[in-house]
Amino acid sequence: SDSPKSPSTSITADDIATAYNAAYTAFGWMALTSVPPLDREDTYVVDNITYYRVDVSYIQSLSDLELYYNTLFDADTVQMLMEVNGEIGRFIENPDGGIYCIGFTYTPEGYSEEEVFTVTKNSDTSYTYSVAYHTVDEEGNKKHDHKENFKFEKVDGRWIFVDFYVYRQ
Repeated sequence: SDSPKSPSTSITADDIATAYNAAYTAFGWMALTSVPPLDREDTYVVDNITYYRVDVSYIQSLSDLELYYNTLFDADTVQMLMEVNGEIGRFIENPDGGIYCIGFTYTPEGYSEEEVFTVTKNSDTSYTYSVAYHTVDEEGNKKHDHKENFKFEKVDGRWIFVDFYVYRQ
């Protein structure tokens, strides 16, 4: 499988940043803030809703999607994401093969483009990845400073985010 593997030896700030970007994007697939790479030429229509083939070599089914989520998140977050998909039907399997996704995305408003990231080592098996940003008003003026903290931990031999969420909603 071409699925990304979490680092098994020493972890670097760059490794954590890469994992965060992958987690943020993949979580957004259910939060409707991002879509996976899609083949917009390959469609599958169900109940007048057009789905597009997911163009990711290691995600060919809902099971593969769940496995991918398991490379990024703790079991509770994975279960929640798969349940959300069951409710909203963002991803669907084509009986003829492949997994398809609705192409809709939502771009949250009211957030600064600038973000500052810091990594804090809590222990040999736990880090905190912090994101500092600010909200803005309709004219783009700064309103409030914010900071989100994400736990990145080694669980059962793999580095994953625990209790992950997307704050730009």
